[in-house]
Amino acid sequence: MKVASAMLEHVLVENPNGDDLEFDGELVVDERHHDVGFVKIWKTKGGRYVLHQNRPFSDKFPRLHRVERLETVQDLSEALGHSRGAKAVVRKLGLPRTVRID
Repeated sequence: MKVASAMLEHVLVENPNGDDLEFDGELVVDERHHDVGFVKIWKTKGGRYVLHQNRPFSDKFPRLHRVERLETVQDLSEALGHSRGAKAVVRKLGLPRTVRID
C-alpha cells in the first residue's frame, strides 16, 4: 500500500465507460485489495475526488472497471461500499468506518 506525496499534477484518467477525465490534482490513494481491486483516488485542485477502480473477475467478485468523479469524501466512501478493502481505503482518506455505541 502506498500514498503519494502532496503534489498537484496534470492528470488524464481514461474512462472505458464514458468521457475521459482531465484535471489538476493530487494522487492520495494507490492501493490494491482483493475485494475492491486496484484503486486510485485523486483529490482535484477544486476539492473533488476522482476514483479509478479496476477489479478483475474472480470466483468471489464480478469484474468492475469504473471511473467516477465525486463531490465529497463521503460520496467516495459510499461509492466504494463496505467491504474490508473499501474500509481500508477510506480510512487512508481520514474517515472512520466505525460507529461508537455506549
